[in-house]
Amino acid sequence: MAIYKFRVSLEQAEEVYRDIEVKSNQSFASFFEAILKSMGFTTGAEFNFFQSDSVWHKEDWVAGTENLKGPVKVSQFIFDPHQRFILEYDLDNPWEFYIELIKLTPKETPGVVYPVVVKKEGIPPAQFKPKPIIGDMDEEEDDNMDDLNDSDDGDDDGNDFQIDMDEDLDDLTMGDEDSADDYKIS
Repeated sequence: MAIYKFRVSLEQAEEVYRDIEVKSNQSFASFFEAILKSMGFTTGAEFNFFQSDSVWHKEDWVAGTENLKGPVKVSQFIFDPHQRFILEYDLDNPWEFYIELIKLTPKETPGVVYPVVVKKEGIPPAQFKPKPIIGDMDEEEDDNMDDLNDSDDGDDDGNDFQIDMDEDLDDLTMGDEDSADDYKIS
């Protein structure tokens, strides 16, 4: 059985890559799971494999979530000694993987369970971005907050949406003025 060795890199961090060997009769579903596991990502989101040209432009759709359990074999789409694919993963939190065939071996190594990661380079970024905490906003969120604060309350005092604390305190002390002694706890 022939073995394909692919280099898989992240579009978002090209210095991070994995070399993964796959048997020619294995499916894109098995290859997909090996890719995610090698990057420390979790499964569960939609994915699509596309053929790619030599400058990483997507071409024909190959396989994806719709046929995860289907019989789409990797060997069905190897037409070039440097065949390229693009894997799109998680359309809500998109990741794009560049995949290139870098070696073809005529037979498998006895005792190896394929697909197998044979080389790891770099630390992949976290799959999920942490949610910002107060005071830790990105530029777009900060701009949105500025838009909210730019609202006008009708007067030109420069204090839009601010509370006049003196006025509110006066409201609390109007009427029967009680002394502080009335509220002492014995």
